[in-house]
Amino acid sequence: MAKIDYKIIGNTNFLIEPEYSFHISNFLKKFEDKFLLAENIIINFEESINPNLNKSEPNIIIVSDNEKNINVTYKSSRYFQPKNELSKPSSDIFFNGLENYMTNTVILEDNNRFNDIKSNSN
Repeated sequence: MAKIDYKIIGNTNFLIEPEYSFHISNFLKKFEDKFLLAENIIINFEESINPNLNKSEPNIIIVSDNEKNINVTYKSSRYFQPKNELSKPSSDIFFNGLENYMTNTVILEDNNRFNDIKSNSN
């Protein structure tokens, strides 16, 4: 089973607020048994101030040479709203987006690498 750790980058990152930070650790644990190849996953939660509502910042996945370690930079974009306040997603929207990204990108790619190795060894 893989082990998932995370870091919240930035002192003003909205993820340090209780409505998010209280749930992140348990939320990520539910993905640990879904990895077939990776053993250690580190997720760096970054936020960016994005002036373009129609273009989000790309997330970054770095896989080690032995494919046992994955380093993910998951970016949350924030936008200026009236009164110069920064937007933030509701906790439901944030966690739904993170679940979708973990399932359909990070875990899917890990499982595909595992299946490629398995099929090449036959």
